Amino acid sequence: MEHQNVEYRIQSFLRSHRGGRLDVLTGYVSIWGLAWLQRNTQGRKTRVLVGDLRHRRFGNATAEERTLATQFLNRNDTELRSWYTKKQAKNRTEDIMHAKAWITQGNWRQKPAMLIGSANLTQQGLLNNFELMADADKHDVPYLIHHVDTIFGKSYDAARRVAEYINNGARTRSKTDDPFRGKEDALQPGEATDDGMVFHRVMENDKKRRQRSRGDIGW
Repeated sequence: MEHQNVEYRIQSFLRSHRGGRLDVLTGYVSIWGLAWLQRNTQGRKTRVLVGDLRHRRFGNATAEERTLATQFLNRNDTELRSWYTKKQAKNRTEDIMHAKAWITQGNWRQKPAMLIGSANLTQQGLLNNFELMADADKHDVPYLIHHVDTIFGKSYDAARRVAEYINNGARTRSKTDDPFRGKEDALQPGEATDDGMVFHRVMENDKKRRQRSRGDIGW
């Protein structure tokens, strides 16, 4: 049997489970991924929960993809949110939301369903990489949905932040050119800047990470 990419698997899942809200969990998302959602979720309430929202992931895209991604964010029936939590462990500073799942909440005609796997909501994840996606056991779905709803409840609205990245991502940006750089380090989870936007630091900078991997500096 010819290998079917993840996009085909997800589209088949969505066609088979049309009832209720769609929740999408992904470690990373790209402009291409948001454009894909705009094409494939018209008329359906959709929530997206993302872990890593660094601006460099929103650089490469066509004008059409930027337009579609912006349309998705501007819909009245969509949400884009992010979640992370700080940890006090010696060798870990924080956790990011890194799950990959597609969840249909169901309705009076259909039961909830969940597709879980390894693919991020990016062109590489859905079209190019070798990824695995499988239906969750129906007996586990209610528990998993409860857990997902709990995480959504602790997340923050990131749509405005991503919209800014999309609008300014057509040109190459330096570290000092990022309007959000520096703000996230000064904020704790749940805090907001004056304009109401919430930020977070996802990882330590690459230089420190390389130094630690070489043992040049300790944890």
